Amino acid sequence: MKQGKKQNFSIRADGVIVNGERVCVPDVDGLREEILQEAHNAPYVIHPGTVKMYRNLKPYYWWQTMKKDVAEFVAKCMTYQQVKAEHQAPAGKLRPLLIPESKWEKITMDFVVGLPCTFRKHDAIWVIVDRLMKSAHFLPIRQETDGQSERTIQTLEDTMRACTMEFKGNWDDHLPLMEFAYNNSFHSSIGMASYQVLYGRRCRSPVCWDIEGSRQLEGPELVQETVKKIQIVKKCLKAAQDRQKVMLINTAGK
Repeated sequence: MKQGKKQNFSIRADGVIVNGERVCVPDVDGLREEILQEAHNAPYVIHPGTVKMYRNLKPYYWWQTMKKDVAEFVAKCMTYQQVKAEHQAPAGKLRPLLIPESKWEKITMDFVVGLPCTFRKHDAIWVIVDRLMKSAHFLPIRQETDGQSERTIQTLEDTMRACTMEFKGNWDDHLPLMEFAYNNSFHSSIGMASYQVLYGRRCRSPVCWDIEGSRQLEGPELVQETVKKIQIVKKCLKAAQDRQKVMLINTAGK
């Protein structure tokens, strides 16, 4: 245990040891490996990177070397390494957009192109993203050969290309899973998953089925929870813009 790192261990009524609300996972019978496999290779997550995978697991599980184990697991994933995009574009002039006031008030649209052609002749994905919540819709399309250059969405391209490698000629049948994986996973710019803003919590998945709980938010409670989450998101987006500004200034000064 690292000195100075305060832990809050206790035993639940069902006999499970927890650290705060996080289940302590012992290093026995390959249990940790099984959790890592489910959190990285399952169709509803589709090969997240190190940071996203760790932040997806962190609210639910604890073991002392979890962060290191996640990094090593992702580094060994051949699918992720094959599709990992190199985001090394030179920094341009920073023009931060105004933060939207409400959900789906402002959107961005983009394309992921150059994908394997499916049996339905789809070879690209049209992506529509809500600028506030980062919630997204994915639509399979056929890329028109009109000579126009289309830019790809860097943060989504890895996941989508991993999906096309997994499902090959029928990846468009699995696009709803890709959309679920994106919307139910942690987004650093808003400090939570998009579904947490929409529904008050993440949607259940096998990796956190019992931990997420079954209580439903309805009526005024859901509205209040959504308003609270939106305020948090706005603060996170403002902080992200400030960090980008500082990074750009520091880069320009070198």
